[in-house]
Amino acid sequence: MPARAGRRFGPAVILGLALGLASTACSGGSPPAAPAGASSSAPAVSSAAAGPVVLARWTPFRHVRAVVDLTQPRQDGRLTVAAAGRLALLGGAGQAVPFAQGNGGYSTTPGTEPYIALASGAAVAGASCAFTRDTVYALEPGKQRGVIAVNPQGQAGQVVSLPGVSPTGIVFDDTGRFGHRLLVTQYHERFTRYRKEHGPSGSPLPSGGDIGVESAAFVPADFTRDWGAYLADRVSPGNPHPGTDSVLALSGADLLIAGVAPGDLLVASEGGAQTVAVRCAATCTLRHVADGPAPSHAEGHIVIAPALQ
Repeated sequence: MPARAGRRFGPAVILGLALGLASTACSGGSPPAAPAGASSSAPAVSSAAAGPVVLARWTPFRHVRAVVDLTQPRQDGRLTVAAAGRLALLGGAGQAVPFAQGNGGYSTTPGTEPYIALASGAAVAGASCAFTRDTVYALEPGKQRGVIAVNPQGQAGQVVSLPGVSPTGIVFDDTGRFGHRLLVTQYHERFTRYRKEHGPSGSPLPSGGDIGVESAAFVPADFTRDWGAYLADRVSPGNPHPGTDSVLALSGADLLIAGVAPGDLLVASEGGAQTVAVRCAATCTLRHVADGPAPSHAEGHIVIAPALQ
């Protein structure tokens, strides 16, 4: 890809290698230090708390062929969708509209998992720069492994090359101590096997390859009944949960009834989109809050945002 793409798109990326972290940052910025007295271990999660009488239900919101992932809304309110090796924009009415196509646009090999994240434009802590708002960053899991940036006008360029790495996850840190940096994780056999086989401690989520823990999101502080949650459900032939090729939705009202509150961590399984809420103070508790359609095969991020109208 052209060198100019790297100069335009590439500040402050943090890459998780094995179980550690390495970072690069623009303008000499350094990765943030752990807070004084902070422990590297997470709070213990107690056995599952009693669930609500009636679980919330993920329901199909819009059919999207080969959908893999979604981002938070752009400034115009639409979600960016990764599907069938391309990008599209999804609003409250009508089908997803193709985005970043044509000369200089974006494409990748269909059938892979090119997860995506959207820049909010927030300043990166410790680095005199920011990721341009509404720029999409996509994992490139093919031969030229790395991260591709797609600007708001739909022009794409590779900004990070990751030879010898198997990138598996991408997200912007909008709540933690990484200060709005872009976080990328790589495949690690031991950790991935444990995550898929066990899930959160005390969890009712299924375990095992290609059905266990898959998607997560923190519930924002300004979450209300007028918001919603969205999740990709990809067709996966031959899987016990073959998927429906749709974007699933949960209403904010149903999540509140199920006991979900701002600050909770929602975690969904790949098989059946079974969903729990993790709430932490001195210790953490876990509550089963929602299920998807039995065939659903969840992929990518949970997006929690004002409901699409």
